[in-house]
Amino acid sequence: YISDNIDDLIYTGSNTYWIQTYFGLNKIDRNKDQMTHYHYFHKKFLSIKDNNHNLYVILNNNNIYYYKTSDNTFKKIRVPGITYSNILAFFTDKKNTLWVVMKEYTKHYFIKMNKGGNISLFEIPINKRYNNPLLYSFYDDGIIYYVNNKYQLYSYNINNGETKSIYNLKEEIKKRGKITSILSFHGNIFISFLTNGVIQLIRQRNLLYTKSTINIKCGVFCLKKDLFQDILWIG
Repeated sequence: YISDNIDDLIYTGSNTYWIQTYFGLNKIDRNKDQMTHYHYFHKKFLSIKDNNHNLYVILNNNNIYYYKTSDNTFKKIRVPGITYSNILAFFTDKKNTLWVVMKEYTKHYFIKMNKGGNISLFEIPINKRYNNPLLYSFYDDGIIYYVNNKYQLYSYNINNGETKSIYNLKEEIKKRGKITSILSFHGNIFISFLTNGVIQLIRQRNLLYTKSTINIKCGVFCLKKDLFQDILWIG
């Protein structure tokens, strides 16, 4: 059930790994040396974990699924206003709030688990709307980076609600194609492209940014900051 192309791999503790592929979601339990295939989740879907190692999946409109460990099964939570085809980012922050960034607005939810292990999501009423629909969105350590249909890159601080305009990426997107990652490293912003390398936006004293091209002549799938070293990994 595991194809050659793995879309995501998530570790939820206790020697349990989740492998997401086009053909389904697979749970590997290394304690039991056992793999379980969940065929209901297949083709394109999104999966994340929260700070308590609970797994969440979005497969279709207006629903979020979570894995209930005690029952070894997935439970469905009804969440109106989520359109799967419009989702650009799906993540949890350090406060264990669940976020869904869509093309026209963002929703976020408090996560609450009762003693029986059942999870409820409570929508936070203050949600961000966008004047221009978004093309891309990525989350990085308290900041949501997004690019609208005017190709303007913005940052949104989820802690204080501050939005900043950063740089217009029209020429870069037309030349390099699809963006795969946006994150900050040492105050500068790195942007990777699926078929054509990485650029760096270097912050100046006047709070403006200048563009610099990194000498990478291939497509880049992801950018990741090392958890223990002062290193930016380029995949």
